[in-house]
Amino acid sequence: MEEKVNNTVEDGLSLNQILFLIKKNLLLIIIIVFVLGLAGAIYGFFIKDVTYSTKATGLVEAEPVSSSSEATAYSYSINLTNTFKVFVVSDPVIDIAYNNLKGKYPTLTKGAIKSAVKFETSSASMIVTLTASTNDPKLSIDIANSMMHAAQECANSIDEETGDPSFKILSNKLKIVQEASEVSASRGTLKIVLIAVAAGLILSFAIIFIQYLANDTYTSKSEFENTYGIEVLASIPERYSSGGKNDTKQKA
Repeated sequence: MEEKVNNTVEDGLSLNQILFLIKKNLLLIIIIVFVLGLAGAIYGFFIKDVTYSTKATGLVEAEPVSSSSEATAYSYSINLTNTFKVFVVSDPVIDIAYNNLKGKYPTLTKGAIKSAVKFETSSASMIVTLTASTNDPKLSIDIANSMMHAAQECANSIDEETGDPSFKILSNKLKIVQEASEVSASRGTLKIVLIAVAAGLILSFAIIFIQYLANDTYTSKSEFENTYGIEVLASIPERYSSGGKNDTKQKA
């Protein structure tokens, strides 16, 4: 009796089967990756807006901690620097920067300012860097400088009722070392192309796997025997051009 029987994938794919599927569908993989990669390159080079980035640099001057070891003082300085990392992009600082910029940029929003800036710290020093990225080079410079000055102003602010610093631990700790003045332009094309290529690989493998699951034939004698609990006396291997795997007809 000769028949083609339904396949099950309970045992999963072996490494040899995976390599076989990749080899058999290599052209499909290449085409999909090439098309998506080309689309990503076209978008990155010709469609995506240019992003202008600039940096303003500051220095966190931590006061010496009395009666403490050098390691404790260093740890205090690092913690203070990390505190500024959160403080600089906080709402009070953004409010000050927004009020300073809204006259010059009427359409600018607080959300746009927050999404444009990134604040970085160095674990090896007290240097802090604020990066502003927008589609307008002049706006990038203004946001970077305004945010850095707003952070300094907010950190040094005085409580009107008590006369004490509003942020005692941060007061007079941030010094502006260098204001933003130059911008770098980038479309992020390489990143876009890499994402597109990765998406092409995922899509092609997904198509291959779906074809594998949709294939209703067995690929080995053991699969047939394990499913039906009968012994196969002989099998005649036969490749089908329309199949997704090395299909066989089983003779029991």
